[in-house]
Amino acid sequence: MGGSRLTGVTLVGHSTGGGEIVRYIGRHGTDRVAKLILVSAVPPLMLQTEDNPEGLPISVFDGIRAGEASDRSQLYRDLADGPFFGHNRGNDVIAGATLTVYEGGAHGLPDTDRDRLHADLLAFIQS
Repeated sequence: MGGSRLTGVTLVGHSTGGGEIVRYIGRHGTDRVAKLILVSAVPPLMLQTEDNPEGLPISVFDGIRAGEASDRSQLYRDLADGPFFGHNRGNDVIAGATLTVYEGGAHGLPDTDRDRLHADLLAFIQS
């Protein structure tokens, strides 16, 4: 017996899980995927490079590494408003994508806006 024969799958990924889903699709394609939902997702490539000019400069990541080494709890407080959030470029990259913005929303939408997020997820999956 071979692997799974699932088709019509909806993949949902939050934070780095969104990056993992994009990576999965890059490796395995979309033949079995019906829908894709990225919630406060971290893109697969966050670093600013020639190919990714809108990415974050290496100095941001150097600061994160330094903060983790010196005061991890303060780093996590700082990251809540940090440089990653607000970079909602996915709907420019994915044809037919819909971007839903939660004004004033936090990165932890599954906790901070759980009921609205669940309703939006179900509506999208059923559409």
